[in-house]
Parts: sequence; structure tokens; C-alpha cells
Amino acid sequence: MDAAEKKRLRHEILADARTLLVERFAATEWGRLLVTLAEVSGTWQVESLDVDDIDGDEALVERVFASRSLQDALSPLAHIIEALVVLDGCTVEAVSGGTLVRTHEDTFAFLPGLVRTPSRRFDQARDECASWMNDSLKEFRGAHMLTGQEQLGVDIDAQRIDFLRGSEVRTHVSALLMATFATESRTFAWAKSNPHLNHTVKTAAAKLVDEMEERDVWELSELHFPTDPSTARALCGFVARRNAMRCVLEVAREDGVLWLGVTS
Repeated sequence: MDAAEKKRLRHEILADARTLLVERFAATEWGRLLVTLAEVSGTWQVESLDVDDIDGDEALVERVFASRSLQDALSPLAHIIEALVVLDGCTVEAVSGGTLVRTHEDTFAFLPGLVRTPSRRFDQARDECASWMNDSLKEFRGAHMLTGQEQLGVDIDAQRIDFLRGSEVRTHVSALLMATFATESRTFAWAKSNPHLNHTVKTAAAKLVDEMEERDVWELSELHFPTDPSTARALCGFVARRNAMRCVLEVAREDGVLWLGVTS
């Protein structure tokens, strides 16, 4: 199935999802629904539902989700979630379910995994952080006369990145591993949670996050959590800016992404 066909099918499934959610799940009263699936006799079924970001009649939401009549709507919901997970190139085993998000246009978007609503402070700064990630990287490359096509020699333990053209090291910088993103499980993890890092790197990575003053940002308190790549990237920008880093380098790996903050 090519990208255009996937996009068309995704649109159709989300349209069906909207009808089901509005008619049976009081979807006009909340912003986000986290659907956990469990395999029962070879079939994916809804194990639990978590409603987040209620912005309407909370009492109505409670009545609807406590109602026995909701049970016959769970099977089609499970099929919708399973289909959307597969279309996004994931497996239900890896992500445990999916998240339906109501947009400002009253349509629905989908995220693989159980993705909580971003903290207000981070969400308000998200676009600014994403722009900073782009602008700071462009400025960094300009200062070092880099094209972006160089190979990267990453030494996490030594906190160093070499920029290579062939076998020639064009320049090198000090860079600290900040976080990782696992593509299969769609999970973001702060580097301080990595048991394989040496003590020096792990301590420095922990300091980045733990000494930030914005403790109302729940993302700073969790070691790892499901999210999408663009949110993960912006979150690294949020932390890097507060720590006066020059920029953040994104290093693609077979199983996901590393983000390293440039410190000199």
C-alpha cells in the first residue's frame, strides 16, 4: 500500500471513528481518549479507556462511560484502533493501543500508543521550541561551515561528536545525550533513565532535567512515556533552551532517534 492509499484509508477510518465517538462516547465533551487493547483468544479487545482533557459536561462523560450500553461499542472501537496502529507502521503489541485526539475543527487525529495531554506550559512553548531547534541548528552549521551532509561520529561516553567528510574530521563538538525515541514502541525516554550510560554522562543528563524550575511540566518528571516524534523533538528543544545549549543534534538509528545537546 502506497502513501496516498494509506492517507485515504486513514481519513476514512477516522471519519468512521468520529461518528462512533460522537454517538456513543460523548466525544464533544472531551479532548483525548486513550484506548488500551488486550489480546483475548486471538482478537484485540478494549481493556480500558481513559478520558483526558474534559472540556465539557464532566457528569455526562462519567454517565456515558459507566453505562452498560457502551459495551457493544467497544468492539468496533477496538477494530478502529488496531487498523490505525497498523497504518502507522506499528504493532499493537509494541504500543498497547492508541490515542484519539479531538482537533479544533472537531475532527479526530490519531497517535499510536497511550499519549497523555501535554502539560500546559510545554504546549504553549511547543511551536517556539520547534522553531528554535531549526534556527539554532542552522546557525550552528553556518558557524562551522557544515552542510548537513557530513557523517557523524558519535561517542556518547566521551560526550563528543565528530563531523566527518570521508575520513577527514572537519570539526568536533562536545555534546551530551539528552533523550531517545524508540520507533517501534513510540516511546520517548530521558537519557538519565538509560542503565547503560556511564556515571558521568548519566549524572550530567539527569542534571539537565532535574534542575529545571518548571516542575509543573509533567514531562520532566517521567523517565519515559509514549509520544510522537515531533513532540519529542520540541521537548528536547524546551530543555536545551533552558540549559543554554547551542543546538540539539538528531542522530537517526535503526531503532529510533538520539538527541544530543551541543554544549561547546
